Amino acid sequence: MNPTYNIIICTHNPNRQHTLHTCITALTNELHPTDTLTIIVDHNPQLEHHLKNTYPNTHIHPNTHPHGLAGARNTGITHNTKDIIVFIDDDATPQPGWRAGLTEAFADPTVTAVAGIVEPDYRGAQPKNFPATMRWIFGCDYEGMPAPGMPVRNPIGAAMAVRKEAFTHHSFSTDYGRIGAVAGAAEETEFFVRLAEHNPQTLIRRSTGFVVKHQVEPERLQLQYCFRRAYAEGCAKALLQAQYPHALGAEQRHLRVVWRALRKNPRTAPVVVTVMVGLGLGLVRGSTTVGFRRLVTTTRQILGGGRRR
Repeated sequence: MNPTYNIIICTHNPNRQHTLHTCITALTNELHPTDTLTIIVDHNPQLEHHLKNTYPNTHIHPNTHPHGLAGARNTGITHNTKDIIVFIDDDATPQPGWRAGLTEAFADPTVTAVAGIVEPDYRGAQPKNFPATMRWIFGCDYEGMPAPGMPVRNPIGAAMAVRKEAFTHHSFSTDYGRIGAVAGAAEETEFFVRLAEHNPQTLIRRSTGFVVKHQVEPERLQLQYCFRRAYAEGCAKALLQAQYPHALGAEQRHLRVVWRALRKNPRTAPVVVTVMVGLGLGLVRGSTTVGFRRLVTTTRQILGGGRRR
């Protein structure tokens, strides 16, 4: 089997044109004539016009769904005509052999999706006291996740590939995820949890050959960013927990890894504490939001029932 690929890059920020160009160059070096490269521009007409002039041979479309990463991905899905849809962030650079790595992974017909290996590409000095267990904060592989080649609940969004059949009845929920520069979370988690609930045979496997370098700007190592990102994650995971009560087993297991690592290197405590506080407050806020939504729904049902009587 030699599957065809549609690589989708979602973008919105004109300041990322350099990293986007690096990503496109790395991809086109290995694309086959049967593959497609698609760029979805999230509600930025000026950027869309510029990219169409810069890359005239690339499929470039505006996001026709709600503003945000989930909506942009869903727009890309509607334009797909290939066997496999590959999602790569506009600040991630695929490493040589990425296509062969995907083809090898999808040679197993039971594999629904492939999670890429996402390595950090620090734009400044490599941090000494940023815990490896917390690299999910800036969208990279982290200590404690399943090893390459092993099954995983969901990929990291910077590098993931999915068979087109998975999107026959499913798409990314716009209730989750990043909108522009506003931190969001869990759109990939929710999608793959929902997919597995619909089809228990769903298999997502970490790749050994699909590797990207994900850019990490210095500000993403600062405590303020860590707090905002963790808070958004907590809010999203509260909503996820309400929808899928058994979905957060991976997070519970990871907490044990975090505490063990902290005991080994107490110097990482500022980041760990900041993230945990952000997560906790986000979970409280998210749970409150979920409770309010349930109250509104129940009230509407009661009032609606009263009117019908």
